[in-house]
Amino acid sequence: EVTLTCTTAAFPKAVATAVQSQLAKVGITVKIDTLESATFNANTINGPFQFAVDGYGAWTTGMDSSYRGCFYSTQNRCGITSEKVDELIDTALAEKDPAKRAELYKELQEYLMQDAAWYTIAIEGLVAAYKKDLQGWTLPNGTTHVYRYLYIEQ
Repeated sequence: EVTLTCTTAAFPKAVATAVQSQLAKVGITVKIDTLESATFNANTINGPFQFAVDGYGAWTTGMDSSYRGCFYSTQNRCGITSEKVDELIDTALAEKDPAKRAELYKELQEYLMQDAAWYTIAIEGLVAAYKKDLQGWTLPNGTTHVYRYLYIEQ
């Protein structure tokens, strides 16, 4: 039996349940340990855990904050220290060309998946709807909406 830790939020619980079901099909019993966010964060940063469902979204405004917060050697939940990971994160942050930056993040994600420190298994969809006469709307960079520049022409 293994324990899968997640928060009480709907999406992580749904992913944990799916993982539990899939692993049961190959004979692995998974106990799901759902924790309130502050306890989850404390336990996955400082305490022992077998594996966890984690995610980033609402406050993340770009790839750097996601990858740096999860994998950079001086601050990560995975317990990894990797000069290659740090270099890819730093290089991607400094890259001004969006296409080149995307390639660096792709390389980083593939490297992390090989290392099995973190594996992306689900991406929560973002749905946005607005009136056709709303001006100033742009899709968010991440899941944080910026309402500062919105207006309706009269």
